[in-house]
Amino acid sequence: IVSGILRSPKGNMAWSTIAPCLNAEQIGLCLHIQTLASASGSASELPEPLNTPLLTPENITVVSTTLRDTSAVVSPRCHLVWNAIWLYLTENVAEGKKKQGKTEKENTSLSPKQALRRSLPVGSTSGEDVIKAIVDEVIVKSLLGIGCGGNTTHERRTLALSLVQALCGASRPRIGLSPSLIENVVLQSSIVERLFVDVVQTASGGRSSRAEHTLKPRTLHVLNSIVDAVVSDRADEDNMKTRLALAKSFARAEPRFDAISKTDTIVSLLVVDSKGATAGILNDYVVFLERLICASAPHKAVGYVNAMLTIGKKAVRSDNDDAEGINIAESILCFLLVGAFFDLSGLSEPKTKDKKSKKRQKGR
Repeated sequence: IVSGILRSPKGNMAWSTIAPCLNAEQIGLCLHIQTLASASGSASELPEPLNTPLLTPENITVVSTTLRDTSAVVSPRCHLVWNAIWLYLTENVAEGKKKQGKTEKENTSLSPKQALRRSLPVGSTSGEDVIKAIVDEVIVKSLLGIGCGGNTTHERRTLALSLVQALCGASRPRIGLSPSLIENVVLQSSIVERLFVDVVQTASGGRSSRAEHTLKPRTLHVLNSIVDAVVSDRADEDNMKTRLALAKSFARAEPRFDAISKTDTIVSLLVVDSKGATAGILNDYVVFLERLICASAPHKAVGYVNAMLTIGKKAVRSDNDDAEGINIAESILCFLLVGAFFDLSGLSEPKTKDKKSKKRQKGR
């Protein structure tokens, strides 16, 4: 089997030599073999090079172009290599708890969660490092062309959307990443801006673009699926942290995210029926907005102020105890009143000359 799927042009059976020559099917098959061998406890008995890790940050850089080209078959589902990658990186949460002697009941209304493995099937590479490499090398650089001067297409953006959807736990297998990994890596500002903000705010009147017919509906579907997957889950501590991480990611990239997307994404993530947990999320989110207001340029700070007022209104009108909603509203009012005593006009961006003065200069 190995000689049939892996052929080294130089006779060297090291991944550094073989990886550049692999296609997506070969990568998927190798990862699947390594995953099955690990499940049966025979990973160390695999022949060379399968006994060494293929999925490492260094190798992902080499095969990023191969993984990017799977965007040609992204509809209606991703290439099989991605399913092999997710299964290689994750394990069933229930199985992991059994190994630790825990028997906590899971929410049966949703498909089982797949958590990052503590140790990958082959080698000692960290699962988080592999996720970061996939996001940076495949999604950001290869698919979206950010930071490397590359071009993107609707097909590549569609694949990027599918990968982000999977990493946020909104597709199958249902991956459960840590909130910090989702906030700082998967939904970093550049990804949110390029995948969601730039697409959903395309003009809806006049001459329509191709993005409105194909990419925009797909983007809104992925956005709604991410929110639904989190909202439908059990409202425990991890779920609350994930809600907050998602809301912060969308707001950091665009303070008017709900208005631009014409959805209730951030509001739905933060305002739920659970009393104490919801109040805790809202308090943390308000503190997050306060920091952004103090650190942002004036035009963005105004957007964050409006977002803060919207959350304050929702907190007062929500199903939480009145005292909790009032406390949140009072903290927002105190912040705004304190800010009113400071003159920040000297820190504002210099105003551009108006059109009339420009015309006068041209006339002269």
